[in-house]
Amino acid sequence: TNSFFFICFVVIGSRWHAMGVAIGYSTAIYVALGISFLYGLRHTPIRIVPLLRKLAPNCFCSLLTFLVFLYARYAVGWSFEPRWLALFAIAGALTYLGLWSVIPGGKQVLRNYWNKIINVISWKKRLT
Repeated sequence: TNSFFFICFVVIGSRWHAMGVAIGYSTAIYVALGISFLYGLRHTPIRIVPLLRKLAPNCFCSLLTFLVFLYARYAVGWSFEPRWLALFAIAGALTYLGLWSVIPGGKQVLRNYWNKIINVISWKKRLT
């Protein structure tokens, strides 16, 4: 099924050249992932709906960040200077973190991420 979705969505996206192919590829991955979840988890105690509820905030933040990037890309144009890449990266990171800070439970997720980073850094210092 993955190959089928990949071919269909890439062929549809090819109408819009490279950007369409990239979006088609990404869409095929998400559609195939959903079907793989349904098939792979059917005889397990894991239920799809609670899993999707758990993944929903991540998907929401990623989708909104993508839309901000897409808007910025069209606002700047298709031919842009390399310095815009740094601005895009900073704006994308701030948008993603900002979205996490306003969704319910997002601040706790950010604190958990920060604690994991601190633990990894302190663990590496203990090794040296």
